Amino acid sequence: MALHSVRWELSCELAAEALGGYEEIDKAIFIYLEALERNPYAFPKVDTDWGSTRYVRTKPYGSTPELLWYFLIEANGDVAIVYVEKF
Repeated sequence: MALHSVRWELSCELAAEALGGYEEIDKAIFIYLEALERNPYAFPKVDTDWGSTRYVRTKPYGSTPELLWYFLIEANGDVAIVYVEKF
């Protein structure tokens, strides 16, 4: 099975900084990275007038609150995480 690459867009980096930085919140998404690499299509999808996006809803972890991580799947199947916010 081919693995897809996962990258964080600048928009996500800025949102992560507003939540205390990746050092504070990256452990919440870490356990989902393998699933994103293997089958990003398995995550919930939200359709809007501008297109669609998918998301990962993470559980609280330590001092990190429950988060929503929004991502896009590119034509080649790679994942671009575009935004993160508190749930």
